[in-house]
Amino acid sequence: MSRKQNIRLASYLMMRLWRGILSMLLVLGFVSGCTPGPTGAASPRETGYHVQTVRLKESFTRMYQDNQGRLHVKTTVELRDPFGDSIKALGAFRFELFQYRPAYHDPRGARLKEGGMQTLDLSRLQENDSHWNRITRCYNFDFTLAELPYDTTRLVVQVTFSQEDYRLQDILVLERTGKDDVNTSFRPMGMGF
Repeated sequence: MSRKQNIRLASYLMMRLWRGILSMLLVLGFVSGCTPGPTGAASPRETGYHVQTVRLKESFTRMYQDNQGRLHVKTTVELRDPFGDSIKALGAFRFELFQYRPAYHDPRGARLKEGGMQTLDLSRLQENDSHWNRITRCYNFDFTLAELPYDTTRLVVQVTFSQEDYRLQDILVLERTGKDDVNTSFRPMGMGF
């Protein structure tokens, strides 16, 4: 073999070697870089920004009668994330009113028959935002109830917040402060436990 043939053979082999290396790099690049990624955004539980607790705010939750004698429940509900911060969340709120059972660990007695349970679906943004109070960073709800027995002195309010995969609850005992029927209001007295 002549020197010229040796140089051609070496350059041919070098070119084949580089082609092989580039082909392997391209194949490895496609194989390692083309793995399917996440199909959507991370769930709130994965990011840490999900509702961990629901709380009826004692200072803002109360029952009262208006001038026409209708009984109203005005509640303020706070949702908190794992960091303890108030947050907004899409979901449903269910409010239930129970008769008070004294001297029981769980003060919830029988649920009131008329208006004792009301559900509000706040899974649409506009509806959700209409109940949000930017100052207190809580949700405000006000709804009308049926007539209560006159001798009712305490009631238990329970709120349940639910999303697709879980539910959270809180309860609060309200006590009657007025003696006459028109000026009756109920103030929070704690959990009753």
